[in-house]
Amino acid sequence: MILDYKYQILVEGDPTIWNNLAEDIQKKYEVNVIKPPAVVLVMMRAKESVEELTFNVGDILITECVVEINSQRGWGYIIGDKPQLALSIAIIDAAINAKLPIVEKIIPLFAQQYREISKKKLEEFCLVKTSMVEFEEMEG
Repeated sequence: MILDYKYQILVEGDPTIWNNLAEDIQKKYEVNVIKPPAVVLVMMRAKESVEELTFNVGDILITECVVEINSQRGWGYIIGDKPQLALSIAIIDAAINAKLPIVEKIIPLFAQQYREISKKKLEEFCLVKTSMVEFEEMEG
């Protein structure tokens, strides 16, 4: 189901669409802001590919937000200082978690955005692929 990819779609999709959708939700439902958008630093972790050891890459600046609609919470996290987008993501997440009727409008938007994201990633891959170098492995 497309909602399994909701965070990827919300983070990589068109912010204008999410801000407009969040405004629509706010007009129709009571949105309680539990934690207003705030800029914080979080530690980015990665796994080394050979020994599979986890290590800290460094701090990342993100904006986080938590809201509630009909007793259902929604979380918004986005890299960078983007308070409006973090709030919009949290509102949409809460609407989905609350299973509001507007979810029927959200699913087609998610599907369309997912297609656009996939297309853009494929185009980027094709650009990078042309510059890839293949190394032959020597036996011995």
